[in-house]
Amino acid sequence: MLVDMINFLVKLIKILLTLKGNNEYNVTTTKQVYNARYAYRILIRGPRTELQQSMVLLDYKYYIH
Repeated sequence: MLVDMINFLVKLIKILLTLKGNNEYNVTTTKQVYNARYAYRILIRGPRTELQQSMVLLDYKYYIH
């Protein structure tokens, strides 16, 4: 569920409220959500740096050649 919300660019507070709304005993903090989002982005990016990933995405969407 967290990955889907990250992909749809849901704001951090909405992600946190959704997680806590699904389970009243959830003790997730904003730092944990930030860390999970960062880890997911690194997983998607792979071994490329942020600049290399930006170039790949720009080329993929035909903004540059």
